[in-house]
Amino acid sequence: MPDSPIQSRSLLRKSGLIAVLLLCTLASWPFWSRPSLPRETDAELHVFRTAQLAYTIQEGALYPRWAPDFYYGYGYPIFNYYAPLSYYVANLLTAATPTLAVTGVKAVFILAIFAAGLGTYGAIRELTGDEAAGVAGAAAYLFAPYILTIDPHLRGVLAESLALGLAPLALWAQVRHLRLSNGPSTLLASLAVAAVILSHNLMGPLIFALLLSLSIWITILQPPSEALTSLPGRLASALLPLGLSIALTSFFWVPVALESSAVQLGNLIGPGHFDFRNHFVPLAELFAPSLPLDLGAVNPAFRFNVGVAQWLLPVAGALSLIIGLLRQRPPERSVWIARVFWWVAALSLILLISPLGQPIWEALPPMAFIQFPWRLLGPLALCLGILVGYSLVDLRAVLPEDRQHLLPWLSLIFVALALPIFSPPGWGDFGPTDRQAMLDFELNGLALGTTSTGDYVPAQVDVVPGPNPDLLASYEVGPIDRVNRVTLPPDAAVEQLDHQATSMTFMVSSDEFFVLRLYHFYFPGWRATIDDQPVDIEIARPEGFMTLPIPPGQHEVRVWLGLTPVRRIASVLSFLTLAALALIAWRWQAPAQPDRPTVSALDIDLRWLAAALAAMLVIGWTGVVQPRSSGLEPIPMETAHHRYLQGGVDFLGYDLPRTTVRPGDQLDLTLYWQAREPVAGNYQTFVHLTTLPQHTWGQLEKLNPGDYPTTRWPLQRYVRDDYQLVVPLGTPPGEYTLRAGLWDLGSGARQLVLEEDGTILGDAIALPITVTVLPARRQPSSSELPLTQSIDQQTATGIVLLGTELLDGPSFRGPAGYLRLALYWQSTTDSPVGDAPSLRIINGDDQVLTELRGTPADGLAPFDRLESGQVLRDLRSIWLDETVAPGTYRWQVQLQDESWLTVATFDRSLPDEQ
Repeated sequence: MPDSPIQSRSLLRKSGLIAVLLLCTLASWPFWSRPSLPRETDAELHVFRTAQLAYTIQEGALYPRWAPDFYYGYGYPIFNYYAPLSYYVANLLTAATPTLAVTGVKAVFILAIFAAGLGTYGAIRELTGDEAAGVAGAAAYLFAPYILTIDPHLRGVLAESLALGLAPLALWAQVRHLRLSNGPSTLLASLAVAAVILSHNLMGPLIFALLLSLSIWITILQPPSEALTSLPGRLASALLPLGLSIALTSFFWVPVALESSAVQLGNLIGPGHFDFRNHFVPLAELFAPSLPLDLGAVNPAFRFNVGVAQWLLPVAGALSLIIGLLRQRPPERSVWIARVFWWVAALSLILLISPLGQPIWEALPPMAFIQFPWRLLGPLALCLGILVGYSLVDLRAVLPEDRQHLLPWLSLIFVALALPIFSPPGWGDFGPTDRQAMLDFELNGLALGTTSTGDYVPAQVDVVPGPNPDLLASYEVGPIDRVNRVTLPPDAAVEQLDHQATSMTFMVSSDEFFVLRLYHFYFPGWRATIDDQPVDIEIARPEGFMTLPIPPGQHEVRVWLGLTPVRRIASVLSFLTLAALALIAWRWQAPAQPDRPTVSALDIDLRWLAAALAAMLVIGWTGVVQPRSSGLEPIPMETAHHRYLQGGVDFLGYDLPRTTVRPGDQLDLTLYWQAREPVAGNYQTFVHLTTLPQHTWGQLEKLNPGDYPTTRWPLQRYVRDDYQLVVPLGTPPGEYTLRAGLWDLGSGARQLVLEEDGTILGDAIALPITVTVLPARRQPSSSELPLTQSIDQQTATGIVLLGTELLDGPSFRGPAGYLRLALYWQSTTDSPVGDAPSLRIINGDDQVLTELRGTPADGLAPFDRLESGQVLRDLRSIWLDETVAPGTYRWQVQLQDESWLTVATFDRSLPDEQ
């Protein structure tokens, strides 16, 4: 029986919403179709944070600000600094059950995807009044590479994914408020923007800045309404939800800002991996098609791109708009106002993501905390999604009426072009999420406190202590006991009466005064009482543990985490703002409301749309458009060089796009590894640019090859291991070798390289390629050199020693090994005559340990070949073994007058003295 006209009209009104829900289901399909979550990405960190929060909630600490079981059980204030919403939503969906943390995190990923699609659809519909434009914009955003695959699957960043999912909802709510300006719209926009702020520390402020800029832009340029004609009044009304969202979330961001000195936030920024300078995206990569994900890889290569259709369609829309202008059909002023903003925002973000934006990053130091310029791909995807919506409106204006029914089908282009990255690498079962699993995660050397750099280690922790066997044992058998019982006096007794996430109570007795020491970091807010009387907590350095002075007798000692004045004031402000919001929503009604924009209904048969999306799902999920490497030669690998290593690991080969560099340039090297059998230990990797094996001119080391612990490597899938090796300034021109290998951080021993028959080839893989270093484009100044000690002393005719660099630090603590020193020479004339000065090491009694002579830089740069002004980095090394007594030693250089100049000092100690 055919549908009635009433049913057809009802379905037509909802067809846009249904289409977006279908798109959201497709985009989230990998989460629906696979059990569990991967442990190869940051999703693992978020699962353990969710489980930790569940434990604290179960123990009555609803907003703990403290993770008691992180950092080997010493505690960690991550919940005071890290945006909490994603973890609370995950726990809300699982009734704060730690064993369901994986389910909760997966649900938040899915919710973020649906929020992204529905929010983008609603925002574009609000801005343009065109339902087809809303569907196309939603598809563009959902299937943008960063939103679809990179953020949720390849990176696994829950909090950022949630922020990018909620951002379109906040945009829709704020744009709606700009139109309505009444109590309910203020409430909705305030809550939506607050949710974004509480989702992610970095993405929250970025999205807030985008909404703030949009609101000011529209309010200033849009014609005033009859109700509000003055610009200050219109700005106050427009920005009210943004101001209320700031006040509403003050319980979170005020302590982050005002208590930042209580933790070691300096770890968050460079140098190295977290230096923004290393993460700009070339424009060619930004606008290129997506690289198909190799399903035979643990961590397949991918591009940080925006998606081809995501930028082509806005360009087409802009061209159609120009055509409309030429035909003397200009759009309405309100449409122009918003459209120009989104183009300006998109182009600005493209500038900041590309190397062209580096001067801006360097001129604005706070931007360094963003760490990765490609992180802006998320906001850029939203801007382009909005522009896609406007583009459909533009195309509708120039297309003949009988062709306009084709416009909604443009949404499928975004899906089709995303199929090569639709199916992420497979994953197995996540495993347990209890307290013991959290500790095992840290004990395996993966990450302490679920952070990569110890972002929020309390400031009083000078040296992070290793795991304590007694505390770890109490986790296994229970109850958790944080008392350092080894230091208790013989007659002292400490009975634990209660132990919660943020409090501990003990009954203590002793005949003498003593100091009660706890295996627990101090952090502002922790306080203590003895028999209900306040007592000062003393901090034991360098570990940063809490200690309490206990007088003789029997006492009840309580230690708990309370509110600091900053946290108390911020919490009160949030509560008052919430009350004000409720009052505003109840009492405030705008005297007049502008008419809603006219909605152009979606003209599409949903059955055909569902069939088309189902077909694309089959294509994408079966991986027929994605490669799958097998065997020992990964598809993307350029050079095969198979070697066996101890420990069950095979080296497969490498990529080295260029082999000619200059000092200061970067070598981009990719190594390929594969487990031939289960790997028993977690090995580290090294890459050295060498002449002699003991002389490393440039080097990089990784805790985990490919950022993935070797004990977790599956069989039959390879691991990509990327390096960006910078050739140090002052490196002499010449030919160099690249050597790579595996080593054990605990013992310092390298894994031997073997032939297939077991013959030992050495302890490093020499890549069969020569790297040529050309002369420097310009000579560095002394301030650019990594000098441990600045000297600036003439040592021979025409030669100045600028300074030295202790490559192994000021202490040598191993039993045996090479001690290395870099000397930086500068020629003051062309072809200076003379040999390199002698170099020696002497002990505290001025006895000579060894003396070195010879041509500098392993013969690559004799002094008589230097040009005037040329800086030369000269590596020297000596072998130290157990016969070298502990003590302080000095490197000395002989001057022209045969006197000796001390150029560096180091301490030598043996392992039993550490």
